[in-house]
Amino acid sequence: MSADASLQELVHTYLLPHGLRSVPVSAPDRFAGLISLAEIRHVPPEEWPQTPVGQVMVPLERLHTLSPDQGLSEALPLLADPEVDQLPIVEEGQLVGMLNHDALVRVIAVRQRLGMGERGETATVSASR
Repeated sequence: MSADASLQELVHTYLLPHGLRSVPVSAPDRFAGLISLAEIRHVPPEEWPQTPVGQVMVPLERLHTLSPDQGLSEALPLLADPEVDQLPIVEEGQLVGMLNHDALVRVIAVRQRLGMGERGETATVSASR
């Protein structure tokens, strides 16, 4: 979603039709931040058509993020924070994935099914967008 798009476009094109709760926001050639229902709720619906997403989003500088080479041991404490629903995975200013609670549970379940130990092994975080 472009930072220049309106909240109206975001809600009616992405959130409602796809049941999304948050969307990554891009600026020219870089990941700019995230916008979620929590931020949108602070703007009256009648202001959505003229309010740019970039004005309401949480900017990258205020987000907890991971790099693709960071391990699950670094992701777990961040996702334990009740205010963190997902962790953008960022490399060189670009969003390369998103780790959320559901994805984390799936990664842990796969590791357990494969008999991979939790100690002495590093699992890198990578998740689809």
